[in-house]
Amino acid sequence: MSLVICDTNIFISLFKEFSETIADLKSIGDENVLISSVSVMELYRGMENKRELKTMENKIKRYNLIHFNEQVSVKAIELVQLFKLSHNIQIPDAIIGAMSVIYKLPLFTYNKKDFKFIPGIELY
Repeated sequence: MSLVICDTNIFISLFKEFSETIADLKSIGDENVLISSVSVMELYRGMENKRELKTMENKIKRYNLIHFNEQVSVKAIELVQLFKLSHNIQIPDAIIGAMSVIYKLPLFTYNKKDFKFIPGIELY
């Protein structure tokens, strides 16, 4: 198995202990699961107190973090320009989708409709 970027909704489902998500990630292998810096920000944004934030930080630590760079930023801007009006692409999705395209890594998401229109993206 190769590296796979996982969308924020995958981690939410994992942390809610959904059996299908646990099985899917087990088949990918923890060492191959990538969490984007955008997903980390989204997950932290959902925390309501310091205890929840610390718990989330500990859960996230077991996965490899992938950051975006200037090339990803340029691609994300292009995606927003191309798809804001037609598909209402959101900024976090544009960045995560751009990471998948630029780094040539599949994206695992339960919200395929948010990404399937992006040229060059490979959905897991």
